[in-house]
Amino acid sequence: MRAFGFFLALLTLALGQPLSAAAQWSVTSWVPTELDEHVTVQLPYVTEPAPIDGMQGSRQYTTDTENIVLYVGSLDLRYQPTYNPNGVVTVESLNKFFDRLIRTNVKSFRADHIRLVSQGNAVFAGSPARVARFSCFDEVRQQPAYLDFIYAWRGDVLYMFGSAYRLPETEATLADKKRFLESVRFDNKVPAKEL
Repeated sequence: MRAFGFFLALLTLALGQPLSAAAQWSVTSWVPTELDEHVTVQLPYVTEPAPIDGMQGSRQYTTDTENIVLYVGSLDLRYQPTYNPNGVVTVESLNKFFDRLIRTNVKSFRADHIRLVSQGNAVFAGSPARVARFSCFDEVRQQPAYLDFIYAWRGDVLYMFGSAYRLPETEATLADKKRFLESVRFDNKVPAKEL
C-alpha cells in the first residue's frame, strides 16, 4: 500500500537527519489527539493530520521526541475501489489481509535494506492486529535502528501505529513508546459498513 511507502520515506528522513527543533527537549505533557471519531491517542505535541499520499479516507500524524519518531494513521477501506460492504471478515480472511500487507512492506522496504525481523498476530486495544518489527541501519549516525508497526483492524478501517528508534534502546525511548501505545483508546462503536 502506498501509505507504507510514504511512512518509510518519512522514517528514513527522520532517522537520517537531526531531530526537529520541536523534539530537542524532553516532552512531559502529551496531548490527546483524535485520529477519527473512534480512536484517540496521546502524542508529544499538537500536530495537524495529513492524508496519506492523497488516498481518500486516510489520515495520519507524525511526531517525535528526542528519543523516537511516532506515527499513527488510519485508512478507511470503504473508500477503496475494491471495497465490498457485504464482505464478512473471518480469522482466515483477516490473516490473509495481514499477510499481504506484510509482504507488500517487505517488498517495498527491500531496496532500502530494511528487513523483517518478526511478526505475529495480537490483540491491540481490544482489536485484532498484526505486529511487525523491521530492522535497518542509520547510515548518518552509523547505528542500527528498528521500525515497529502495529496494524489494527476495526470495522472496515485499518489503523497503523508505528515507531522508529535507534539502537541500543534507551530507557527514555522505551518509556516514550510505552506511553504512546498505552494511550490508544478505541470507543465501543465499530465503524458502519456504509459511509
